[in-house]
This record gives sequence, C-alpha cells and structure tokens, in this order.
Amino acid sequence: MSSLFYIEKLGKLCAQIDAEFATIFPLDNKFHRRCFRRLQRAYIEARYSEHYEITVEELAYLEGEVQKLKELVERVCLGRIG
Repeated sequence: MSSLFYIEKLGKLCAQIDAEFATIFPLDNKFHRRCFRRLQRAYIEARYSEHYEITVEELAYLEGEVQKLKELVERVCLGRIG
C-alpha cells in the first residue's frame, strides 16, 4: 500500500468506529488539503529528502489537528475499555 494513502485509509477505518474521527484533518479547503498532503509526505520525505518543506503556519495547523486526534483517541479508547 502506498504510504501516501495509508493515513487516509486509517482515517476512514477510525471513522467507522466513531464518526468524529472524520472531522479531524478536514479537506474542505486548499490550505487544509495542502497541509494534509504535507503530513502524508512527511513520513518519507522529512527523513530522506533535503527538499521537504513545511511552513510555520502549516506546522501549527497540523499540530492542532494532531492534538485533537490524540484527545479523541484517548476519549474513544477509554470509553470502550472503561
């Protein structure tokens, strides 16, 4: 499976467990789509390519989405095991 689509596939699987997962990393505008693509590419390119670039604004946005994801995962998991 292409690593570029792996994050999207995981998101869809998570949304089957809880629909709120579909609200994280929205692709509703150009900036959000660009940021998500940078996140997808970061796994390989940030480690192995000196040409990978991300802006402070993109990084700040992604940091916020990752924090939302972390909190949602914690809430859903605790709800399922607790």
